[in-house]
Amino acid sequence: ASEEAKNYSPEQLAAVKKILQCKDYYNLLGVSKEASESELKKAYRKLALQFHPDKNQAPGASEAFKAIGKAFAVLSDQEKRERYDQFGPEEARSSHSAQHHFHSHEDISPEELFNMFFPGFSNSNVRVHRQRHFNNARHQHQFHFAREDGQADGNDIMRLLPLFLIIIVYMISSIITSLQSPAYQLRPSSSYPHARRTETTDYHVPYYVSDSFAKEYASDRHTLYQVERRVETEYINYIQNACYEEKVYKQRDIQQARWYNNEARLKAAHEKRLPGCEALEKLQEQARGR
Repeated sequence: ASEEAKNYSPEQLAAVKKILQCKDYYNLLGVSKEASESELKKAYRKLALQFHPDKNQAPGASEAFKAIGKAFAVLSDQEKRERYDQFGPEEARSSHSAQHHFHSHEDISPEELFNMFFPGFSNSNVRVHRQRHFNNARHQHQFHFAREDGQADGNDIMRLLPLFLIIIVYMISSIITSLQSPAYQLRPSSSYPHARRTETTDYHVPYYVSDSFAKEYASDRHTLYQVERRVETEYINYIQNACYEEKVYKQRDIQQARWYNNEARLKAAHEKRLPGCEALEKLQEQARGR
């Protein structure tokens, strides 16, 4: 512990605490509410370098670095900035919350944002810090299943035996299932040439089946319902991931266009369509209309 304490100064620790205690994005970046885009960039570059985990090893530096990136991401986007000025951070977050079982994602991570400003910057210490945190957590978890003298408690092992059996059965069933040919695919292929849409549910999701599908599944309404529920779950996961990736790339293009003051690129980035997000929005509207 004394060795790790030498990796940061009291001033760095105090600066981290100050960032983490700051609730206002403008105060966090050290700019006024009238700050221009160039002033925001200048403030972000200074703070991001100061609190990047490779430069600052103080406890909480990673959280401070993420807070700085989040503040800049909001204030550098005109729409988000206006919403923040009107409602504050809580409303800005809740306005993007998904309904029902659809999940939302951050548009861009603090690391991706940092790499836009400092391409090629080493993130080795970040990975080392995360690995050390994982190893410490795993050690603490294992401590609960062993005595201080290193010998396992027999009663604890007997209580865990049913759990081990359940895990083994689940693994065997998963292996057997993986060896079987799937009943459908979300895209056509030579083995799955026939197009269908889910009929037993409300979303009418397209999927593709083999020649034997009608014989094996379509005649049994209950089995067909189970298959089509899996189709919908897989399809929703697919378009959620697609939407997230589209947002990340669009936000990256917008940030780069603003950085280089390229109005043509900025206009093209704002007008870029997000097919995955459009498909997700369509399903959300169907869910709200049920």
